[in-house]
Amino acid sequence: MMGNNFKLRSASILFVLSSIFLLANFVSAATYDASGEWNLSISNGWTDGGDNCPLEEDETVSVTITQDGDSFTLVVGDGTLSGSITDNNYNITTYWSEDEENEVTVSGTFTLSSSTSGTGQIDISVTEGTNTCYKGMNIILIKQSDTNAAFDYGVVISENRHYEPPFTTSDLYFMLIAAEVDTNSYPVYVHIPGASVDTSLTYAPGWDDLTPFVYARGFGSPSPGGDWEGKTYTFYIDMIQNGQKDHGEPTTTWYIPQGSISQMALVQNVSISAGYNPTITWDPAPNADTYRIRFVPIKNGNPDTIIGLFQSDEFSGSSSYSFTYTGNLFKDYGPLAILIEAWKDYNDLTLNRSRYIVKHDPCKKIMPSIPLLLLDD
Repeated sequence: MMGNNFKLRSASILFVLSSIFLLANFVSAATYDASGEWNLSISNGWTDGGDNCPLEEDETVSVTITQDGDSFTLVVGDGTLSGSITDNNYNITTYWSEDEENEVTVSGTFTLSSSTSGTGQIDISVTEGTNTCYKGMNIILIKQSDTNAAFDYGVVISENRHYEPPFTTSDLYFMLIAAEVDTNSYPVYVHIPGASVDTSLTYAPGWDDLTPFVYARGFGSPSPGGDWEGKTYTFYIDMIQNGQKDHGEPTTTWYIPQGSISQMALVQNVSISAGYNPTITWDPAPNADTYRIRFVPIKNGNPDTIIGLFQSDEFSGSSSYSFTYTGNLFKDYGPLAILIEAWKDYNDLTLNRSRYIVKHDPCKKIMPSIPLLLLDD
């Protein structure tokens, strides 16, 4: 801006943005009900007016919207403003004069992409005499009822899977990207350093009863190792639903140090007793320090790891392990796949993991061992 009188303070900018809605004069059925508390964020400011036309700093403030049909009120600070809506679009044009020498024009567009989020762009020109400053910014609205959305974790791990017969799935060693979040209302993405676009993770609804909401995706290429190390992976809940991280969206990061990826060994000497309440025993996997049992259904002859039926507490600190299942899943479902997971704790999470996967049929009797000499008769 030109001179001190051109500096638009944050409160003034917010008042101007709010005044936009006073001049809306469209009449059309509103797509969403925007009533509620919102966080309004300003980001990615730009200016072409030189040193005296500074950028507007990133800022987030609380606003309240009350909607009634095609009209609404917006409360910011001590001001209550009224406006009207066209579908989910808000076309912005307003004029504001601080005094005879200082005029402000604001224009832009704002679109709600859902009942809980929206984006837009605001353009501002400020004129004092013959001098004019042009600037603008992006705005993001996220409903406060959803701003508590958060990650339990986001991880990138190497996964070693072994399938015992009769499963026909081949053994796998691959990279798995996974996240647990406390909402399933939005897509979850991860930014992989060097990738041209961010990667969406697949929602796995079958685990909802056992964990927070799970999103995951496997990668066979590049193979586990150095191509994945020395990088920070950024996860975000894509509330705006545009496939990129925006200001105000919940995020978490995961760093893989150089030389830290290795193929986790499998548990040893696995034994599973017969019946509906099997006892599962195993010896530790080399280099692992934590274990867990999971049950998943069998689909088309192989484990369906998208659906989780049971998971145990974690086990650690023993030279051998034993777990007896006491529920009714095997009575209800019949044969299930048992997953015995092993990993070494890394920042209270997992970096390298193995899964020993075996079928348990509760109706199948375990035959006693027969001396080989008897078979020769």
